[in-house]
Amino acid sequence: MMGDVSKVRVMHDVKADGGKMVAAGAFSAAFGQFTRVLNAVGTSLIFLIMVFAMVDITGRILLNTPLAGVPELVTMSIVGVVFLQLPHAVGCGRLVRSDMLIGILNAGAPRTGAAFEALFNFIGVAVFGAVLLGAVPHFLDAYRHGYEFGTPGVFVFPQWPLRLAIVIGCAATIVQFALLLSSKLRLAVSPTRRLAGPITDRRNES
Repeated sequence: MMGDVSKVRVMHDVKADGGKMVAAGAFSAAFGQFTRVLNAVGTSLIFLIMVFAMVDITGRILLNTPLAGVPELVTMSIVGVVFLQLPHAVGCGRLVRSDMLIGILNAGAPRTGAAFEALFNFIGVAVFGAVLLGAVPHFLDAYRHGYEFGTPGVFVFPQWPLRLAIVIGCAATIVQFALLLSSKLRLAVSPTRRLAGPITDRRNES
């Protein structure tokens, strides 16, 4: 009788863990799609920068009439592009870093390598958490008071869209680092098996 109760408890725990894994996998997949959308928006901004630059250069050369506001738009767009594409870059393992030591550890001592990567991801959460704390008040002030970039009478553009892009990018980057942190921690504490959970860093994505 006691053996049957133990088997039921084990089966219940396995089902509960399986449900958590499925939920985590669904969230990871949905969030990955969200970061791809942000990345596409950033790419679109790059295309717009190229178009505005071409129009400005053409106007300067042929008509001696530059397009007003291009320097301001390019400056703002570059900042927006960085923060919009950052979460996807982190998820795909394309954030610039020196990974020679990590590569050696992953090859010879996978659990130690995973622990180092978990530390890296934890620092990422902390750093971008601090950036987010500083970015939110600037966004709220820009939105409430209608702050603008540019030169009055020549070209002005509201600040809040750029501030919002920074806030969204920081928040998404924090979530991405947190997902990777969870994945690496599970691998670091797993003594007998390699992590095969649904949360991955999508390093092989294009």
